[in-house]
Amino acid sequence: MLNPHPRTQTRLDYRRLAEAIPALLWLCDADGQMLYANRRFCDFTGFDIASLAPGEVSARLLHPDDVARVAEAWRRVSDGSGWLETEYRVRSRDGGYRWVLASVVPLRDDRGRVRQWLGTATDIDDQKRRETVLRTIAEASELLVESFDVEQRLAQLATLVVPDLAQWCGIYVLRGEDVLEAIGVGHADPERARIARDALRRVPAHLSAAGREALTLGRTRVDCIDENDASAGEVSDEAHLYIMGVLGLRRSICIPLHVNGQSFGFLQFANSASGRMHDKHEVHMLEMLAKRISIALDNARIYERERRVASTFQHAALPRTLPEIPGVSLSAVYNPAQSEAEIGGDWYDAFLVDEHHLVVSIGDVSGKGLEAAVLMGTIRQSIRVAALEGLDCVRIVQVADKALQLEYPGHVASALVLQVDLRTRACRYVNAGHPPALVRSGDGSVCELLHTNLPLGIATARADDVGQIELDDDAMLLCYTDGLIEATRDVLEGSARLREVLASEAMLHTPNPARLVHDTVLDAGARDDVAILAISFGRNRHWSFDARDAQRAQGARSSFVRHLREEGHEASDFSGAEVIFGELIGNVVRYSPGPIDIDLEWTDEHPVLHVLDRGKAFTPAARLPDDMLSENGRGLFIVGTLGSELRVRPLPGKGNHVRVRLPVRRRRT
Repeated sequence: MLNPHPRTQTRLDYRRLAEAIPALLWLCDADGQMLYANRRFCDFTGFDIASLAPGEVSARLLHPDDVARVAEAWRRVSDGSGWLETEYRVRSRDGGYRWVLASVVPLRDDRGRVRQWLGTATDIDDQKRRETVLRTIAEASELLVESFDVEQRLAQLATLVVPDLAQWCGIYVLRGEDVLEAIGVGHADPERARIARDALRRVPAHLSAAGREALTLGRTRVDCIDENDASAGEVSDEAHLYIMGVLGLRRSICIPLHVNGQSFGFLQFANSASGRMHDKHEVHMLEMLAKRISIALDNARIYERERRVASTFQHAALPRTLPEIPGVSLSAVYNPAQSEAEIGGDWYDAFLVDEHHLVVSIGDVSGKGLEAAVLMGTIRQSIRVAALEGLDCVRIVQVADKALQLEYPGHVASALVLQVDLRTRACRYVNAGHPPALVRSGDGSVCELLHTNLPLGIATARADDVGQIELDDDAMLLCYTDGLIEATRDVLEGSARLREVLASEAMLHTPNPARLVHDTVLDAGARDDVAILAISFGRNRHWSFDARDAQRAQGARSSFVRHLREEGHEASDFSGAEVIFGELIGNVVRYSPGPIDIDLEWTDEHPVLHVLDRGKAFTPAARLPDDMLSENGRGLFIVGTLGSELRVRPLPGKGNHVRVRLPVRRRRT
């Protein structure tokens, strides 16, 4: 037994009472000098109180994170009245820290000054640990239901649960007979976690004896890892023995992940030799977490399987090609939902009834998944059949409405049907609850086709529900589903961005307006399905490719030069024009590799080259850089020197539109 300090004035009867109390008890003077501590205090901390000088108690006994908080609470009691009751961590005999609930009473003299402090503390570490485990498991469970991207959430979960549940957490799923993929790795030390992730990426994990037993028998296994024996416990080969050695892990709990008797992975928690052991109650709670992870993974697999089926069906139901019409260009984009929503029922369609009449339809079916995709196919085909029978747009929508109510009563769908006379550019349309189409005139003005009615399944279109508009020679008609403008969760903001993109000059100089709208409006990605269909009149000469595709870039360059020589006067500077083309392409490759659109516009005697990229906005340099070896700004300076009227404008959302007049004169005919 460690002896109490000899200066104690405590009477023997009180000392016997203090020794009998099942708690830590101590007495100190006003300056913090320990005067007495009972056996439980000395055994718990491992300190001889005679060795503790005034001012050392807090530094040597309390957890560093708790010292300031306890000192402030102590000061408030000293200056006021009452006593101190708080929780903090005390250093135990083994060098670790355990939570205690302490109550400290000030003993004051006749003048109210603190003469001594009498304190007791009860070990509540097990209770705190269980509270921590429950809280962490609750946070982990909430994380699992935040998104359908379960594997991404599990990667976050493995980091979330350390060090509260263990020093190490690994979440593994089978990718073969005995090959594992670590989809979640976490360690209390972020640097060690990084080392482990890198090692597991380089070397595929193999199923260990513990893992195989957990998967085969469907039960938890607890192991002590022998760093000198690669066949023991969780270690399955020398590479993973190295990982365990770097992490310093010796105690492991392996919990199977299984649903309906089928095991597909396991959850591993591990600690160092000095780390805590989990009791039966904590192991049971960890098994509950493993069950929730199992259910989340199984649901994700079911969801992904249905998503693939629905996506396959939906793509099969969409038109494989768009009609090729002289003087008219059609472009379309369909983008299935990537997060938060399942595959929906968005569609688009465009087809010729005869050589002079084009029919366009676009819509969105309520609901998600395979059922919505099937319903979408039904409505789209009913519209197509009715149009091919020569019905006008009102009757077409009525047929689609009847088909919906007959096959899927109670369901609702939005639809927009347009009939365009290609000779007169007259457009008649019926809108059944769908976002209005937009029309961009040649002067850049944008208007909405506002004639809107109730959706299919709610009301039947009438003869007076038809809208009409005359399209000019350079008009562009844009149809879309609501996922395009709802991506930011603010429809007004999305609509404003869409109109800004459509009004930009860049829309006249891209071979794929639908793709440009998609990339600029949805620069942060889409949450729901998105369908976009654009119809353009009066097109120029276009090239489109990925700037990193050297073969296609060279082909476009050759085609560009060939076209200039065919149209341009022989005295033109074709070499200068080719250098301009090459410098602009090279600028995209260096600074914003990705999709690039090129348009050659003959507005008068001289052609104008337009280049559109999807990179960050930039401003051309007014002069050459001071550093003669620097490439920054040199290309655009050359372009501006060889050509004229160089202009760079950022696109709404992201991207740039570069315009330059080429040193070429058109050949007179």
